[in-house]
Amino acid sequence: MNHSKHFIMKEIIDSGSFGTVYRARYLKNNINKDNAVKIMPLKRDDINDIKNREIIHRELKNWQKVSGLPNILKLEAYEIDNNTLFFISEYCSKGTLAKFNKIYDFSEVEIKNIIKSILTGIKGCHDNNIAHCDIKPYNILLSDDDQWILCDFGNSKINRNEYSGLFTHSGTPFYMSPEIFNRLEYGNNVDIWAIGVLTFNLYFKGFHPFPNNLSDRGTKNIYFEKGIKWELDHALDISKEIKDFIEKCLELDKTKRLTAEEALNHPFLL
Repeated sequence: MNHSKHFIMKEIIDSGSFGTVYRARYLKNNINKDNAVKIMPLKRDDINDIKNREIIHRELKNWQKVSGLPNILKLEAYEIDNNTLFFISEYCSKGTLAKFNKIYDFSEVEIKNIIKSILTGIKGCHDNNIAHCDIKPYNILLSDDDQWILCDFGNSKINRNEYSGLFTHSGTPFYMSPEIFNRLEYGNNVDIWAIGVLTFNLYFKGFHPFPNNLSDRGTKNIYFEKGIKWELDHALDISKEIKDFIEKCLELDKTKRLTAEEALNHPFLL
């Protein structure tokens, strides 16, 4: 992959089908600090050029719209060079929530802080008509000033509606709402479903509410309806507030699910 002359590339932070993220020095800043630099090729063998540019443009546009809002990773600059797009953002040396969740047992107070922080970022997105559509521990970073912040707008969508308006079925399967999983129309509050899954995952020390062998839609829908309630009812030390919060985020009926504002005002987070 081509690298611009404006960067001193260091180690790889992350990589995938979207491209590669490096810790790097952005020379145009004239500041002695590192950035995270996401490198995305404008030409790919597995997708046509028009579609690839649409995906990249959407991520750029949506990220620009919310960059600088509370609890959202700041996009500092971008540039195109050597048929490659470079996103330059703040560098969070402490890493992702996924890393912490593997090695650390969060208290209920700490979980409350994490969820409230990310919901603040989600509310900022929804207030600007953007659904993030990929809330998960790998897309949550701990900043150098110890703030939990939301990143990666590669799956984000422009949408004005809480319950409808979206049809593209993408994201991370474990965090998909029933409407995405069943290939139905959905709205911005799929992000709230993902928050419910995330809260469960943090509280139960990395366990996921849905067994990973539930690939059949019918079986998984039964589990949506019965499995989580059973697990919450049999958790001995869970507080009434966090149990109610998870259940209201993981509401099967999307029209009864919490909004971001309602979630932020739930007793669990007050």
